[in-house]
Amino acid sequence: MFRAETRNLMKPVIRLEHIEKVFTDGKEDFEALRDVSLEVNEGDIFGIIGLSGAGKSTLVRCLNLLERPTSGKVYVNDKDMMTLSEPEIRRCRQKIGMVFQHFNLLMQRTVLGNVCFPLEIVGMSKKDAEKAVSATFDTITEVLCAGDKVQLVGFGGFETKAREARMGRNPKTKEPIEIPATTVPVFKPGKALKDQISK
Repeated sequence: MFRAETRNLMKPVIRLEHIEKVFTDGKEDFEALRDVSLEVNEGDIFGIIGLSGAGKSTLVRCLNLLERPTSGKVYVNDKDMMTLSEPEIRRCRQKIGMVFQHFNLLMQRTVLGNVCFPLEIVGMSKKDAEKAVSATFDTITEVLCAGDKVQLVGFGGFETKAREARMGRNPKTKEPIEIPATTVPVFKPGKALKDQISK
């Protein structure tokens, strides 16, 4: 694991105490997590690294009880997640952002529909969700098309990068083709993010 500390002492927003997770197939047990304890303070950037199958995804899924630990305690903002009812856990998850290893998109939905889906689950009407998400998409598109940056509060942002027209090859026929000029959004890490990672 690597950890980038903030300069000021902050309260822990995530605290795990002696987390264990055992999977069983009915014949034998597989220990995915053994006695994991950690704290992530407000403002920290905290990474979990390891080999494939080491339990990284299982540990992250334990944070919001998508995977319930076999034993141990999970605290998020000083709330003991293990003591909450299912409706309470669902309400807490609305305030916990998760970025998964896979996109987990619904193939039968458009990009707009996939982004709206969590809003619909928590009770927003489909019409209001589409209105809110469309406005956000429009703002980002306008900024990128204007060549401006979309800044992410000191941690970097997206900016457009122009790509000139160039020659290429059709991957199927191997015929030469012209690839037109275009602009693409590119994420550039800011100084704050670089400083946090390099600590």
